[in-house]
Amino acid sequence: MISAALPDVFIPIGIMILCIALVFYKEYLRVIYFLLTLKKYVGCTNYNN
Repeated sequence: MISAALPDVFIPIGIMILCIALVFYKEYLRVIYFLLTLKKYVGCTNYNN
């Protein structure tokens, strides 16, 4: 079966996915922070996502 070659394939792919996920997570946090500050500036008006 292909199960012997699986780690050689999935370890680099997993590392790449982790790096991409970290970058997206940082961008996601930045967007959430921006939305929170925007909400704070807008105030308690009917601001829905």
